[in-house]
Amino acid sequence: LRLSAKGLYFSGAFKNAGPLPPQVEKETTYTVALNVRSSSNSVSGALVKTTLPIYVKWLGAVSPDGEDIIYNESTSEVVWNAGRIPANGERSGAFQISFLPSLSQIGQVPRLTGDIFLVATDDFTKTEVRDRKSSITTYLLSDPQFVQGQSSVVR
Repeated sequence: LRLSAKGLYFSGAFKNAGPLPPQVEKETTYTVALNVRSSSNSVSGALVKTTLPIYVKWLGAVSPDGEDIIYNESTSEVVWNAGRIPANGERSGAFQISFLPSLSQIGQVPRLTGDIFLVATDDFTKTEVRDRKSSITTYLLSDPQFVQGQSSVVR
């Protein structure tokens, strides 16, 4: 079972706005794109979880429409209930966030999410399977139009 997670600005499910590189006290929106791919066995109960830092805001937009991606405001946790994924199958989902940099973040490449965790049950072996990805930052290496110098916060 494999999890992939990308931060996007130019591509993805949503039209994003705001300055790149991110500017102090100006909001920039980003897309977080997630994908879960199973290998030879199907899995059930696939859950993907991450948290949002205090300076990142959940915007409520999810893709595809109706995908079970929810945000818990009291814990700052985003949970995607990806459910069952057939053998050699995959499932994708995305959500939109906004980032409002502060003066203390000038010159930094801030995290947009915490680490991202996947847990599911292998339908054949009945064992728990997991994967984990590092947090997504403003360094959008996965976005094809992103260029060097667009990730560090500027005044």
